[in-house]
Amino acid sequence: MPLPAWTPPTAIYTVGKELELFPFSPGPPHGTTDHGRRPLPATLEAGHIRDFDTDEAKYIKTKATVRIEEVIRVEADRQSQIVRCKVLHAPMESRLNICPLTMSFKNKKKMPITRSVTLKAHDYEYYPGCIGAPWGNDEEADANFSRECAVYQYFCDKGLCGYPHAIRQFYGGWVMKIERKDKDGNLKPRYVSLILTEYLYGYSIENLCYRKTDPGDPNRLGGEVTPDPYPVPFSKATGGVTHIKFDEEMRKLVMKKLLHSVVVGHHLGIQWRNLEPWNVFITMRNGNTDLDDLRVVIIDHTNARVWHHTKWFKTEGAQVLTWLPYPHHPFERCSVDALVHFHGWWPPAYDPGVDRDRLFDDWLCSEEVFGPLEEAQEVVAELESRGIREWPHLNPKFSTFKTLDKLLEDRREKDRKEKAEE
Repeated sequence: MPLPAWTPPTAIYTVGKELELFPFSPGPPHGTTDHGRRPLPATLEAGHIRDFDTDEAKYIKTKATVRIEEVIRVEADRQSQIVRCKVLHAPMESRLNICPLTMSFKNKKKMPITRSVTLKAHDYEYYPGCIGAPWGNDEEADANFSRECAVYQYFCDKGLCGYPHAIRQFYGGWVMKIERKDKDGNLKPRYVSLILTEYLYGYSIENLCYRKTDPGDPNRLGGEVTPDPYPVPFSKATGGVTHIKFDEEMRKLVMKKLLHSVVVGHHLGIQWRNLEPWNVFITMRNGNTDLDDLRVVIIDHTNARVWHHTKWFKTEGAQVLTWLPYPHHPFERCSVDALVHFHGWWPPAYDPGVDRDRLFDDWLCSEEVFGPLEEAQEVVAELESRGIREWPHLNPKFSTFKTLDKLLEDRREKDRKEKAEE
C-alpha cells in the first residue's frame, strides 16, 4: 500500500483555513503511572481515532465549523498544534456538560459565539520521533488528549471553567478530518483529536520576563527571570490598550491569585505537574468584555492529575486533601524551592543578604495575602459562639495539616477498631 505523502503542519494549520469538527469525548485518561497504559487496538486503522465513528452522516446536527484566524504555535516536533479560531457554524444540538458554541437571544434564536476560541490539536503526525519509545506517537497523542480533556471536563462539571476561574472555558473535545493523498495521488484521510477552549488575550508570565539561561542547558529552562521593567500593553475589547506595570506588588498579586487557585485545585483532588511560568497566563479580558482586575489562568493540563480518575482512587478512595473542611493554607505546600522557575518574579531572585524562605513564608501568612496559619473551622466555631456569622477577614478560609493529621489519626483508629471486631 503506498504511504501517504508528508505534509508540513504549516500547510494544515494555516490562517484562513476552515475546519469541520465532529464532537468526540475520549475514553478514560491513560498513559501515565497514575492511570496505566491503554494500548490502541491492533485493528485500529492508521490515521483513525479510537472509538470515533467516521460516519459523518451521524453528525449533521452536532458538527461545527471554525476558521483559523491566527497561528499561535504550529511546527513539527511538537506534541500539539495551537491556533486561534472563529466559530462559523455552531452545532444545531449542543452537548451536555460543556459550554455551548452558541449564544441565545430573546427571540430564542441561537447564533455562533462571537468570541474567539483556541484550538489545540493533539496531532500525532507532528510529534517528535518515537524510535525506542514504549509506544507510538498515535497512542501518545491519544493519551495526552484523554488526560487533558478529562481535566477540563472535571472542572466543567463543577462549574469552575471560564471567568472568573483559573481554568479556561471548555467547549469540548472534537475530531477533525484532514484530507491527504498517498504517493500515488489517492485520497487517504486521517483524523486528529482536539480541544476547544476560550481564547485568552494577554501574556504568560514567561512572556513578561527575560530568563537567564545556561548555554549548556539543552532545555534552556534554568535560571532566574528578570521581569520587564516597562508597562505592558493589554488589548481592550473596546479598542486601544491598557498598560500595566508589573512591579513587585503587581507580581505578588499574580502569585497570590495563582497559589489560591492551586490549593483550591488540591482540595478538589487536582495536582498540576507542569505549573510553570510559561503555563500561567495573565489576561484583562473575558472574551469580548474588558475586566477591571487581572485574571490569572493555568493553561496546559496534559500532565495534570485528577485523583478521581487514577487507579489509586479505586484502591485508596478519596485523596486525603479533599477530606479537609477547606482548601489547605498555601503555607503548607508552597515554598521558594517549589517555585524555582518563578524566581525573580516572586519569590525574588537570589540575594545572599536576604533570607528568601522567611520573606516568602511571612508573605504567605500576612493578613493581606492568605492570613495566619490557622484552622478556619475552629475560627468559625469561635466566632459563632459569640454570635458572629459573617467571616470578618479579607483572606479566604483555609484548613491546616494539623487538622489533616487528626483526620488521618481518626481514620487509623477507626480501622484498628474495625479490625479488632473482625
